[in-house]
Amino acid sequence: MKLESLQYKTEDESIINYYETDNENPILLMIHAQGTNANSYSEVAKDLSKRFHLILVDCYGHGKSSHTMEKYNIVSQGNDLIEFIKSKTNEKISILGHSSGGLISSYIASVSDVCCNLILEDPPLFSS
Repeated sequence: MKLESLQYKTEDESIINYYETDNENPILLMIHAQGTNANSYSEVAKDLSKRFHLILVDCYGHGKSSHTMEKYNIVSQGNDLIEFIKSKTNEKISILGHSSGGLISSYIASVSDVCCNLILEDPPLFSS
């Protein structure tokens, strides 16, 4: 399995860095937790790539994505990822989010029609 490193430029010129497998399987977008990056999924990516076309994103402020403080929120990140998803496919995709990535994933699923399966891994939905 090979993960290709790519970048997507949003309408406002922000950069979303991502890694993608090259196969025809259904898409699984993976959104990492705060303080890590897309590489946090490297241990499971090999097995998951047997069933999914993986797209692992670096959230803003992490990895090689834009480090623009105004984008460090669920709405900005979520809206830009919706734009990104729509640029990749017209099909509904599966989205997996870990911790703060789960909050972003939940936002995407709640405000758009791009998600057919939502997998939340320890999201802080009830934190105060």
